[in-house]
Amino acid sequence: MNLDKLRNVTAGYQRHLSDEGFHSVMDNSAQPYKMLDHCAWMLQEMDHWLQARPEGEHGRGPYIDPDQGTIEKAMRWLGFVQGIFCAQGVFTIDEMRDHNRTGLVGSKGPGNPFAYQPDGPATGCLVCGHDPNCKTPNR
Repeated sequence: MNLDKLRNVTAGYQRHLSDEGFHSVMDNSAQPYKMLDHCAWMLQEMDHWLQARPEGEHGRGPYIDPDQGTIEKAMRWLGFVQGIFCAQGVFTIDEMRDHNRTGLVGSKGPGNPFAYQPDGPATGCLVCGHDPNCKTPNR
């Protein structure tokens, strides 16, 4: 995955979570309904790091500056976020593999309760996965 693809996937995941009503909140608790808010925070932090690196620089090498992470750190965080997405049923492993290969986060296919359309909001509950009217706390 190159820098442009990493930026695109990070932005696509941020958009997806925002459309679902999740907010960037640093919360290290293990409560399932807060994990996606924490992922939104992680994606926001990654986006900040990735925008700071000049075009043309690959992911190897020193920190961008002492307060920011490296491309390698962003890739580790992306792996964590994708692990939570898989565990929560947000995206399948195959879908995320395609995101990584293409740099695009798009629709998930017909009949999926998490169908994401690039020009519209996602549908369904990202926490319970069944009821689009879920009253999960912190939503």
